[in-house]
Amino acid sequence: MNPGNEPVVDHDETSARESWDAERTTFQRVYDVLVGVHDGATVAAFARWADCLETSARSALDQLTEMGVAQRREGRSAGYRRNDSYFRWKRIEDLVREYTAEELRRSVDDLLARDDELRAEYGVPNPDAVTGSEVVPDDHERLHEIRDDLTEWRDDPTGHRRAPACGTASRRSSERRLGVR
Repeated sequence: MNPGNEPVVDHDETSARESWDAERTTFQRVYDVLVGVHDGATVAAFARWADCLETSARSALDQLTEMGVAQRREGRSAGYRRNDSYFRWKRIEDLVREYTAEELRRSVDDLLARDDELRAEYGVPNPDAVTGSEVVPDDHERLHEIRDDLTEWRDDPTGHRRAPACGTASRRSSERRLGVR
């Protein structure tokens, strides 16, 4: 029973939030929130989520915009959102640092091969084309395998999110090795 519709307090969540507030600067908290905002939000929402003043949130968001990490939406109710191009670039740079060009090329080949396997197995071009009536397994374990396949495929249909990043990283890695910038 929850008299007065008081929020139920999860003490683990509360201690994690207190730790986040104490260990991260306002700028870092606003950045953390921005990473998860794809559609955009107002400064007031960022301030609420990052547990800071609106002026502090606006200052951090303006800095992040200048850095190319955020994008500002103009209008009566101005807002900010993450700059997906920046995060793609950052992922590519991370891949170049972590893997060789050959490892990245193999990864692209593996992603595309896995996509071909899933297309052949389910007889459809993408995971959204799979309907429940097409895939009715005889056992419970196979049902979980199908669910896992479709989840993997939906998370990265046709490897298009990861494969291009790996391909670009592979080219950059090769160029750096050859001294080309």
